[in-house]
Amino acid sequence: MFRLNLLKKGALFIVSTFFFISCTMNDSSSLIYEYNPSIEVSYSKEAVKGLSLFGLHEYSVGDSSYAAYINQRDLSLNIMSFDRPNDPPQKIMLNDSLFSVSKNGSISSIALDNNKMAFAQYKQFGIYNLNTHQMEFLKPMEGTDSLPIYYNYRVKAPMNFNDEKGELLIPCSDFRQKGDFMMDLSFQCQVNTQTGYSSTIPVKYPETFEQELGTSAFESFSYKGTDTILYNFSMEDYFLIYDKTKSTTIKVNARSKYHKNIEPLDSTDLQDPDKWSEHFVTSFVYSHILYDKWRKCYYRIYAKNQSLRRDDGYFNTERDKTKGVIVINSDLEIIGEFELPKSNNFNYSVINKGLLFTVPKKDTILDNKINYGAISIKL
Repeated sequence: MFRLNLLKKGALFIVSTFFFISCTMNDSSSLIYEYNPSIEVSYSKEAVKGLSLFGLHEYSVGDSSYAAYINQRDLSLNIMSFDRPNDPPQKIMLNDSLFSVSKNGSISSIALDNNKMAFAQYKQFGIYNLNTHQMEFLKPMEGTDSLPIYYNYRVKAPMNFNDEKGELLIPCSDFRQKGDFMMDLSFQCQVNTQTGYSSTIPVKYPETFEQELGTSAFESFSYKGTDTILYNFSMEDYFLIYDKTKSTTIKVNARSKYHKNIEPLDSTDLQDPDKWSEHFVTSFVYSHILYDKWRKCYYRIYAKNQSLRRDDGYFNTERDKTKGVIVINSDLEIIGEFELPKSNNFNYSVINKGLLFTVPKKDTILDNKINYGAISIKL
């Protein structure tokens, strides 16, 4: 039986040195947090051989937290523990003939539950049993004329898999929906992994997604629990909490003190890819919404607006933006916000150590490490 027991030999290990700094907000907020800047996940150059990491996935089981990735060269799943930094990782070889990477593309996204792995490739997605090394569920990404549902994967909208419920949540475009505008359409499917039946989650785009067409508008979502999904929209000063069991939606005010309304592009600029790029680089956006089950609070992450050029004359990029976090308590009240360290962080999750974010270097492969920072809120 597959378990999260780490093997004696493996391609990865974790080096974790904790150095917490106690900080207090410099405004009227009493929010206190601690920053751990030195969580490092290391991996073998021999295992990766110059390839980028795919399907990087941080997750928790109970109070234990893990990170996992797919090594595309030998088609293996590697799992390491944030709680046992001196243990080598578990390495699980996958059945190459079932994934057929050359035909279906790289495994770009994974979600683990109950010894099974949900995955998405360019042409297919499904459920792979890590004990039997067999596919338990498989569907094509591309729809048909008779069933025009097109599934997809986006970094800011990961899959979610619950084996007990036989349920997989994945971004989708279901062209059976009626509507003339983007705001009329739901954008996520709930897939039954027993029957293959798909239905859209009844959460739709805000009206501004149509009115402000041409802005850097996107959605992201994450999961508070088995039956609760959090939805973030890049331009809105709120996020949504959707309860699948009750089919109810709560709108939560979460406006940053740095909030800047986005000015839409005009019809001429919409045809200019350089204007699109400039718009995305310079605009204020909300990028992620996350729930911390250990501290019973929400984190809404944003990127501040910035100028197109730096002081030295060079162009800014999206990674140059200053990132910040709004903290919302269990009563859905804003209790403060703070800036993340200047580290070009771009990926976020929550583990028992706190809000986790990547701290990429110029060449992660040569550095032979994935560097993380973690911020722990004190409520």
